[in-house]
Amino acid sequence: MSTGLTNLLLEKYIRETGMAHQHIYGYYYSAWRQELDSGMSLGPVELQEAWRSFVDEESLKLGLYGVSVIDFQLVLACNTRPEISPLEIVWDLPWSTQSWEANTAEEWWKQIVEEASTYQGMDGRMSDRGLIVKSVFLVTQSLLSDAPPEPLLRSLSSSPFALFCVTANIYRLVRGFTHYLYQLPPNPANPSPFHMLTHVQNSQISSALNVILGLRSADQNVLNTYGQGDGLWDAVELVCWVTKVSLCIPDDLLISGIVDTEITAAFATAVHLSLGNQVLGRRSRNIFKKSSTFSDHGFLLIFEELMNVMNAMWGADAQKAMREAPWISVLGFRVLLDLYRVLRLAITDIHERAVLGTFSSAKSFDPAHVIYSAVKDALAIHLKNKRTLLATRNLEQLGLLELTEDPKVFERKFIILMIQSCNERNVWAVGRAMAMVLEVISTGDQS
Repeated sequence: MSTGLTNLLLEKYIRETGMAHQHIYGYYYSAWRQELDSGMSLGPVELQEAWRSFVDEESLKLGLYGVSVIDFQLVLACNTRPEISPLEIVWDLPWSTQSWEANTAEEWWKQIVEEASTYQGMDGRMSDRGLIVKSVFLVTQSLLSDAPPEPLLRSLSSSPFALFCVTANIYRLVRGFTHYLYQLPPNPANPSPFHMLTHVQNSQISSALNVILGLRSADQNVLNTYGQGDGLWDAVELVCWVTKVSLCIPDDLLISGIVDTEITAAFATAVHLSLGNQVLGRRSRNIFKKSSTFSDHGFLLIFEELMNVMNAMWGADAQKAMREAPWISVLGFRVLLDLYRVLRLAITDIHERAVLGTFSSAKSFDPAHVIYSAVKDALAIHLKNKRTLLATRNLEQLGLLELTEDPKVFERKFIILMIQSCNERNVWAVGRAMAMVLEVISTGDQS
């Protein structure tokens, strides 16, 4: 049975049984909540039963959240339409990851009581953490407000998986805006690179992402103090950066209307779209008009996020790269393609101005040169680090140690390093598949 059919059957079962709604299905796992709200002392048997009830409920909740995330992963990789809306899953956020670290029922009970006491429920019940954590879409709305409440931030920072689900939902929101915007007539009067949302909406999303990015280093993040959930935190950061990039550079597959349910083929199509001119005639490419200068594109507004993604993908050690989720790898390398496209535009701009004699080193600010120099310096650092992982002979054979200012050689080094990074992610087949696609592109560029 195919994965797609399995997902459809699972989603149908979730809807028909009411499993997506906590007020319907959560009744079967309410024993631990009743014990917590009663405030009475529990004996060993009652504690064990309450602990089992908590584990059953949280396991179901995490499973439902997981189904929604997996559905979104397929959407991102292949540009299919989502089968599950975040509005459908009405379960409150998972409790802290620390609640799973208990070795005994007594340890778990102490942890839950302490955690519940930090919230003020709507009706005074300890198990009620308030309306703000009742579902992912309500949490998303709170984050998009001017000042997210402190209890919400504490709940998110204590559960990286919950934070990841919320972050993915914000990205889903941006993609939804993009999908519908490109069905509307273009608006040449609005040259802003943040072309999908109003300034107010863009500010709300950017502020929410900044709040999320700040949670990792916040003092309230007790979980990170123990070094737990690092992989999820890394994924959260990457999705935040990708979302910011998507505000300026939309997904090529999304705005081209191309759907490919085979992940490798979808990635190959995305590569060709990012390197070619197939979609220049569409509204999505109005910002790349020949008549505009490189500085008009507004790439510097998202250049920090592009570089952050590059450093995250190339700076990871081999063990960390192998532990990376496959769809995170696809998402990261799709953004690297955006960086590669920006780099090529910068090189073209510098070259054309040099040919026309309009290039001046005394220019007060040159966006194309800033981007070219920053990427080149970062590339040199990553190549230096690769020497500790790859034999110098291999680097020489790949041409990565060649000292030259030729932009074409520089572009080739960029692609080769992307290929090497894909090969490091060899636990999942998608890593090697992406490398093969890039190898074909690299070979074609040289011929």
